[in-house]
Amino acid sequence: MSKYIFFIFLMLGVIMVRDAKAQLPLDTVETFKLPSGLEVIFQENNSAPVVAMQFWVKTGSTHETRSEAGISHLIEHMVFKGTKHYKPGEIACLIEANGGSINAYTSFDYTVYHIVMPSAQWEIGLKVLAEMVKNALFDPHELASEKKVVLEEIRKNEDIPFSVLSDALLATAYQRHPYRYPIIGHTETVKGLKREDILEYYQKWYRPSNMVAVVVGDIKEEQVKKALNSVFSGHFVPSPSITFPSEPPQKELRLLTMKK
Repeated sequence: MSKYIFFIFLMLGVIMVRDAKAQLPLDTVETFKLPSGLEVIFQENNSAPVVAMQFWVKTGSTHETRSEAGISHLIEHMVFKGTKHYKPGEIACLIEANGGSINAYTSFDYTVYHIVMPSAQWEIGLKVLAEMVKNALFDPHELASEKKVVLEEIRKNEDIPFSVLSDALLATAYQRHPYRYPIIGHTETVKGLKREDILEYYQKWYRPSNMVAVVVGDIKEEQVKKALNSVFSGHFVPSPSITFPSEPPQKELRLLTMKK
């Protein structure tokens, strides 16, 4: 009986994927670039009265120096802790009060902020996302507090075998490339990050020309263009460049044995 149940669910999954593809053909995806340099990926979808938005900032742990390890992840935390127009804690409360959800994550190559809002409140969500990537304050008191949160995350990861092994694998596989550093950083590097270091990094990488906005949902393209041009007005500033160190040829087996 179980194999028949599995087959039924498998077929339902195929049907759902087929229907989803039918509802969202790829040729309805629009891409364009605004005068600010912001790249936009847009798709109108009227199947539900919601709008999903993401801002992809083209910076992650690979853009950090050894002494900056963990700075991208710390910034991801800090943009929720106060901006020019929102006090600490207000962003999440505002989004939730309007029926939305918001979150973020840091990877090796990107930092992503994503939000889902009812279509009637989509502009609130867009303004919040823009505020986070443009006007974070990095208040010293909030920074000291959030550092403790990140340091506790690092400590907990040290007790998770998969995390320990993943970090060790990358540190062994890569000799020079920043992929060898953990996204969350090291205890000593996070402790050593100063507010001026964070502001400099934020101002360098968080600029429209170094971002991609993704907007999908019950909304018109012209509305999106108008709103994004409004919140990202100003002169075009080129995105920063970076050169990653080349890995030396691997001529022998690299073997790491860990005991804990």
